[in-house]
Amino acid sequence: MKLCRLAGLLAMAPLLVACGAADRLLGGPNDVGPQTPVVVVAPAPDGIRILARSPSVPLLLESVAVDGQGRLLVSSIHLAGVFRLDLDGTLTRFTNETDTRGVFGLVADRQRGHLWLTSANTPYDQIEGEGGSALIRLDLATGEVQAVYALPEAGHQLSDLALGPDGSVFVSDSVGGGIYMLSPGSGRLDHLVDAPERASPQGIVVSEDGRWLIFSNYGTGLHRVVVSTGAMQTVRLPEGRSIRGLDGLALDRDRIIAVHNGTPPGRIIALSLSPDWTEVRDMTMLFEGSPLSEPTTGFISGDNFVFVARSQWSDFGQDGQPTTAAPDPALVASINLSESRP
Repeated sequence: MKLCRLAGLLAMAPLLVACGAADRLLGGPNDVGPQTPVVVVAPAPDGIRILARSPSVPLLLESVAVDGQGRLLVSSIHLAGVFRLDLDGTLTRFTNETDTRGVFGLVADRQRGHLWLTSANTPYDQIEGEGGSALIRLDLATGEVQAVYALPEAGHQLSDLALGPDGSVFVSDSVGGGIYMLSPGSGRLDHLVDAPERASPQGIVVSEDGRWLIFSNYGTGLHRVVVSTGAMQTVRLPEGRSIRGLDGLALDRDRIIAVHNGTPPGRIIALSLSPDWTEVRDMTMLFEGSPLSEPTTGFISGDNFVFVARSQWSDFGQDGQPTTAAPDPALVASINLSESRP
């Protein structure tokens, strides 16, 4: 998520482009997924595949997920909702118009039949008023709202989110600076930890055993949190390396796939973790450059990282209004991860 960008500093290993044939679009590494292979809808440079492109209208896409049938869902901040985005570019509203404000993060819990989203009123949506934010649970099949967990006060903007192995939901507050947790059966968001200085927490990943999480803080890099205590430490990087300007994160076995948009046009990076998640041992560039334009977040789908490759953030001004009535389409793309895995 971006409301203001800090200058990004990135020192990387040589470029490694992940190539390979298109795989099926799945909901996760253990999901059999839909039976129809994904069809690439437009030419793209080696190493990246365009799965779908939106109509040429202002949307401001932030996140992508899949529904119970493996169809793409995207979150629109500007149109304040979740939409199905078909591979032919057809856009269909999934949420009711009055159910949300601008929608930021999405994550599908296909095991439990839930779609989790974060929503906030900002100058970038088309809804009067300001302030307040919420984590919302929808029925993954119908889009019906099942529960709302609100932070009604001004000064909050819930953005990225991640699932724990027990169904816990972890959420970052990119404006208020906190990380929140919704435990199974709980009726409220519990504050877990505050990000350090220059606080703008973004993407989150949770360890497979639920003991730790790592979040990206836009101005300071990666931070590890012990979930049971809230103890936080900065994740160490290889000597001489520095990385800031990270947005979305996704867990790929023992490494993080990170979206970097601190400097245009953007890049996708693999960060190999130590067993205790206290350090990054290797940093590998997976893809950078066109057609990326302010990429944001994504998820792991089998051997692929599926993500918003062009979000349209560059087509909106600081006042929250689109700078053109017909921007270039937003793009959802995938990168094959199998060749870059250790």
